[in-house]
Amino acid sequence: MVVCAHLVTYKITPVSAFRRWICAASPPYHAAMSHGPLPRLVASSAVALAIGAFSADAFAQRVGENKAGPFMGNIKIGPAVGLDDDFGGRGLGGRFGRGYGRGTQFATELEVAYAVDRGNNAYIGFNPQFQVSDYFAVINLTGTFQYDIQIIENKVKGLYLYPKVNVGVGIVPQGYGYFNGRGFCSGCDAAVFFDLQLEFGAKFNIYENFHVLAEPISFPLYIGEQFGAQYRFWLGCGFDI
Repeated sequence: MVVCAHLVTYKITPVSAFRRWICAASPPYHAAMSHGPLPRLVASSAVALAIGAFSADAFAQRVGENKAGPFMGNIKIGPAVGLDDDFGGRGLGGRFGRGYGRGTQFATELEVAYAVDRGNNAYIGFNPQFQVSDYFAVINLTGTFQYDIQIIENKVKGLYLYPKVNVGVGIVPQGYGYFNGRGFCSGCDAAVFFDLQLEFGAKFNIYENFHVLAEPISFPLYIGEQFGAQYRFWLGCGFDI
């Protein structure tokens, strides 16, 4: 009866009928132990299956938690790849543009945001980004709006998809140069652009205070004396309190 008591105490969830079957089978288990190897193997397998079901259920309950509170902070890193010839040149190999690969930058973002709704899903915040390469740099000073949409909540807690919009200014500092309609300029004055960024991502709260994230869709659009566009892929982690 030890197995039966163990199962009832912990209320294993996989199938209640299976639990009752194990409980009913507990008394014959002791008798089966003395009637040859096959019944003993069957009884031992049933016990092992019950223990494994309990362990899997306990693990599933520990993985994923809802957010702890409305305050969120993130750090992200990834590449920023130029998509046009003017704004630093096209990224990656640069074979199709004048930049010859100059348009690919290393990017990082620091973000703080606060949820303004009762469900802690609608975030407003500030997320400056810094992008550098051997040829030029970009500083994006943007405000952000993000809305978390929780998915498969009945199976996994803390899994969200989110659309995101960032709006602010993009600055190309003096000394790094930028394309000004006449080619790469290594000593031009700083250029300032209106910066609109459209993003989409996913995050998973492993614990209520810690999450990991990925944003495979991020398109900064720079509008000013000229037009520029980039593609970014963010990976990061953050906290919730």
